[in-house]
Amino acid sequence: MTGNSIILRVIKDSLTYDLQVDSNVPLRLDMSTLESQEIGKLFSVGSQTFNIAGTKDSNKFFEFAFNPGTDDSVAMYNTLPVSVLLNGDVVLEGQIQLLEAISSEDGYVSYTVQVIDTPITLESQLQSKLIKDANWSAYDHVLTSQSIVDSWSDNLLSGSVYYPVAHYGFPDGESASYAAIALGNSQSSDGTISNPLTPMQLQQFLPAVKVKDTLDVIFDQAGFRYTGSFTETNDFNQLYILNKPNEGLGPVVSGSTEATFTALTDFAAIQSYTIQTSSAQYRRVPYITEQLDPSNAYTPVCNRTSPASNGSKYTAQATGEHTFNCNLSAFNPTFGTAATATIKISLMKGSLPCGGTGGGSGTQVATDEISLSNTYGLATFNLSIDTTTTVTQGDDVWVWVEYYRTAGTGGSNLDVGYFTNKFECTSAPDDIDGATIDMSLQWNPQTKSIDLLKGIIQQFNLVLLPTVNNRSTIEVYQFDEWLREGEIKDWTNKYDTAKRIGVSHTIEDLEASILLQNAEDEDRFSKQTKDNDPNFQYGTLRLIADNNISQGEKTVGDYFAPVILGGSTGVNPLDNETPSTRINLNTTFIYPHLYKFDNTKLTSFSCKPRIGYKVNNPLPTNSAFYIGFPFNELEVTGSYGTISNVADLPVTSSVSNDLHFNNTYTTFTNNPTLNLNNGVNNYTNYYETYFDSLYWEGSKKLTIDLYFDPSEYKDIKLNDRVQIKGQTYRINRIVGFNLTSRDVVTVELIKLYPEYWQL
Repeated sequence: MTGNSIILRVIKDSLTYDLQVDSNVPLRLDMSTLESQEIGKLFSVGSQTFNIAGTKDSNKFFEFAFNPGTDDSVAMYNTLPVSVLLNGDVVLEGQIQLLEAISSEDGYVSYTVQVIDTPITLESQLQSKLIKDANWSAYDHVLTSQSIVDSWSDNLLSGSVYYPVAHYGFPDGESASYAAIALGNSQSSDGTISNPLTPMQLQQFLPAVKVKDTLDVIFDQAGFRYTGSFTETNDFNQLYILNKPNEGLGPVVSGSTEATFTALTDFAAIQSYTIQTSSAQYRRVPYITEQLDPSNAYTPVCNRTSPASNGSKYTAQATGEHTFNCNLSAFNPTFGTAATATIKISLMKGSLPCGGTGGGSGTQVATDEISLSNTYGLATFNLSIDTTTTVTQGDDVWVWVEYYRTAGTGGSNLDVGYFTNKFECTSAPDDIDGATIDMSLQWNPQTKSIDLLKGIIQQFNLVLLPTVNNRSTIEVYQFDEWLREGEIKDWTNKYDTAKRIGVSHTIEDLEASILLQNAEDEDRFSKQTKDNDPNFQYGTLRLIADNNISQGEKTVGDYFAPVILGGSTGVNPLDNETPSTRINLNTTFIYPHLYKFDNTKLTSFSCKPRIGYKVNNPLPTNSAFYIGFPFNELEVTGSYGTISNVADLPVTSSVSNDLHFNNTYTTFTNNPTLNLNNGVNNYTNYYETYFDSLYWEGSKKLTIDLYFDPSEYKDIKLNDRVQIKGQTYRINRIVGFNLTSRDVVTVELIKLYPEYWQL
């Protein structure tokens, strides 16, 4: 063929430019499908390098990039959209990159460019992007107890975001401020979430985002869209990704106001306490002058006409670690007397009603005390506390001063107010009740978009292909489905004129051992499984070739850690209130346990992402639990939502899909009604037929040099099922297809496995 016209049609600044390519340069493309040694690879129909002469038009387009003094070189730092036209027909779409601008001493200028096709462009666009920087604004929402429950029935952002019940442990393993995530008897003595006085708190939930919406955001980040029947199935639409990027509890909240405060005693309201010889006396220290209280968490006084007996308490706006500082400074009240006295301050937390000189119930957090006598002199003393403690949302924090005469007679009053005494909270957890949740903050800040996409591809053995005549759309298929939809093409005539025919077995390119597994993590169940024989992550399947030729080992699917369901944790049998490490193996109230089991403590940590199904699990008859905080709790009855490796709870045998590659592992619940091990595992659904097709004894790989006319390129699809002399093959790779003239092309074909054969 002569007289070929090759044009690179480039879009720059919304304008279209046609760059003429030397027609004597052959235009060759490689076409590759899911090669036998590659899984999770983005599919490609090739790339091509071209030389463009330095004409007046091309020099202008590239803005004289051969000049070293040029600061901004077109397509050298960022690629541009391009179409390759052969005799007016588009044969390749993608992005153009300027590799090099060359000038010689005789004044000749040329530009070396590379055109990369759509899937490679998608990969290159995502390679340098972080998922947190994608546009997640459509998924912003307000977090409340109601929005959590609404998410279980797709009534939060139409199901795009979901708050599953799971156990994330406790900060530093300290569980005193949290109830056991178990079903109890709804009595005040029951330290479970079934007690309305100890509900499951908002900090104990994290938002999961639908996988389909995640793909929307990823493709949009690279300027692409996607389509495909697999992503439209009901099963795929129930899949979610759960992230926990922080060590503590609760979603990451930006711009929220920490409930800190600073308050002082008031010189104008001196408090005088008589030191008696009887038992110890105590009073609330009156820090009644606010200097800082952005969340209105501090109550200075309830009745300013009587400051000595009112207020001076902080009310926690969120459960978590708080840091408090307080002090009491006064003159020595025993100076000039024969008396000795003890003065003590205590930081308290618990319940303190407004008004009264005492009352309420609380736990002593920290103390400081001093013993005084005449020998101390008239000097002032100072007691201070600086401590960090976990406080439950709704609980109060205040300061007691305790004083009593220990010996002698005389002595004056203890006067509080002469000096600047301070009470403050310098650090508090975010108040997330009613906070706006930004989903971009719920990802690990270092997560790359391309890694997340490849993790999804490997989980389901997906195929990504460019859509014909649409550079911005990628077609997504499951490999088995895609291959079975291929057209039948007869290449017997080409085979009869083949220049070279090579026959080998596919096992030459394959490993002797393949591990299909999820990523390892430090959560309780993963660690317990990994520490026992055969030392694999939970749900791992090991395939071992039954030949003696394959060599090496490969791991597939290790981006997401597994979702492992377990029975609920109960309460400590010693006090019936403190959460226990014990797991109820017989309950149907199950959820993932995503905490570290560290020195018998359930410690929260930053765990790896999970992928799982949204499922609503029925609660036992007459059972309920609560979400929120006391006196403003929301009751949950009937069922609850959690994230699961299986598509249904209870499992429908041989029907419900299971995301584990191997569902023969011991479960962390013995309840027979759940049927957890009888689903259809991920290997059976997405990988069994594929690997069987490569390792079966009858598999063959044909490497053939065949003649093709340029016009035949348009008729070849990568899932074509090729027939040669009564045998059927699938395309593995086509190398160097010449689009400018009739030529010999190297083709790799793999004998079609019988399970893929359907008309």
